[in-house]
Amino acid sequence: MPTFDVTSPDGRKFRVNAPEGATQDQIIAYAQANMPAAPKSDPDVSGPVQAFDIAAGHALDRAASGLRELVPAPIRSAIDKTGEFLGMAPPPTIDPQQLANNEAEFAKVEKAYPTAAFLGGVAPSAATVNPVGMAVMAGMDPGTMGERAGRAALSYGAGKAGQFVGGKIADALTSRAAGKSAGLASEKAQNAVRDATLREAQAAGYVIPPTQAAPTSPGIVNRVLEGISGKIQTGQAAAIKNQEVTTKLAKQALSLPEDVPLTREAIGTVRSAAGQVYQAVKNFGVVSADDDLRAAMNGVAGEYKALINEFPSQKNAAVDALLSDLNRDQFSSSTIVELVKRLRHDGFKNITNMDPEKVALGRVQVGAQNALEDLLERRLAQAGDEGALEVFRRARQLIAKSYTVEKALEESTGKVVASKIGREFMKGRPLTGELATIGKTAEAFPKAVQNVNSSMPGLSPLDAMFGTGAAVASGNPLTAALPLARPLIRSGLLSSPYQKAMVKSPSYAMPLAERLLASAGENPEAMRRIGGLLGLGGLSAYR
Repeated sequence: MPTFDVTSPDGRKFRVNAPEGATQDQIIAYAQANMPAAPKSDPDVSGPVQAFDIAAGHALDRAASGLRELVPAPIRSAIDKTGEFLGMAPPPTIDPQQLANNEAEFAKVEKAYPTAAFLGGVAPSAATVNPVGMAVMAGMDPGTMGERAGRAALSYGAGKAGQFVGGKIADALTSRAAGKSAGLASEKAQNAVRDATLREAQAAGYVIPPTQAAPTSPGIVNRVLEGISGKIQTGQAAAIKNQEVTTKLAKQALSLPEDVPLTREAIGTVRSAAGQVYQAVKNFGVVSADDDLRAAMNGVAGEYKALINEFPSQKNAAVDALLSDLNRDQFSSSTIVELVKRLRHDGFKNITNMDPEKVALGRVQVGAQNALEDLLERRLAQAGDEGALEVFRRARQLIAKSYTVEKALEESTGKVVASKIGREFMKGRPLTGELATIGKTAEAFPKAVQNVNSSMPGLSPLDAMFGTGAAVASGNPLTAALPLARPLIRSGLLSSPYQKAMVKSPSYAMPLAERLLASAGENPEAMRRIGGLLGLGGLSAYR
């Protein structure tokens, strides 16, 4: 047959064979009857959202097609005829060619946006959030009865297993969160006193190196910076800086001006002025011993009496004589005042003596002095003179503070050694105010208030070695200047702004990741639903 060139309406050119003698119209009709369909162009998809919609529609079309296939043809025909008899519109027919076109369109969408296509494809089934619903949707997908049953069984089984696993995960997360929360609460309770001491020390002007403020969790920034600056050098720099704070607090405790040098003479002046208050109780006349005094004296002499009861050879004549003098029913108020002064002076002196007998006597003397002062306080209270009582109490405290500061004073330098006051605090001495702050800080952060008697060089040999090593390793002589950064970082770590912003007690709140896990554990039903989505695996089976 002759060959003819024909152009289709969409512009495509074809070469067709037609019977000899055919007219132009016959050739065109013949070509149109045998012309292949134009290939479908790529779908116009603007982005993942539209791809999601197309995929979801595709999934619903497959479900509708599969559902129709489940109805036997005779029953479908009977239903259609019944509808027609009742005047109902005929059901829409599903064109196999249209289904093929839909599959081709979905394949291209899936290639362009795989994630959006997957999510859209499973969305109708996931919306049920139920293994039964997902099994039904999987069974509706076109295929043989065996394929449908396999998909449905897989969806249901995987969904139920996922629900079980999700519930177990929720239980585990709940248990984990409870344990973590209990651990943080316990840590917070254990560190409550230490954390309060840190805040009190910083408020008083002390600076604490970050790794000493929070040894277990100083923070990555603090850890790195202190590592670069050098932990030992940073601790020594903090101690030198804190020495001024300790001396300043000691002066404040004694009500001494900051510009007055702290010497034994200055401390003695404070003590003498406070002692003048005792003159107010000299005229009380006879003061009777009471049960509180006797109980206090028994406590003071308890250890000594227990010792000599078992080892009589350890008797201390001076202690026995003092206890005998105090074992009476009445005292003269004027002599009590003088005795208190002497007991206080001799007692603090003897306590620091190297002779054990002197130390034993000093302890009894200081204890007896406190017991007698308590008796005078009670006598003032009985007299009803609240003003005089308050003045007397403040004088007692000031005198006691003066002895504590004097014991900690390094007379050659005029500075107060915080560790010595810390030892008094640890022994249970009744320190108050500024001295209590010094004592607590020294106990909690001993390295930060250590006694440093030598000045620290701006650049240490370690700094120089660090710079030289860096220069050799890098081949750049400019890196030899890196040691200059160490003192600068050290100074920054101990600066007031940095201390306020970065050096704090640890946070006992659960981290964000832990809080999210805890929230998941608190919603077991949601976890079971998420686990149930494993049933979506049945949708892809047998395809």
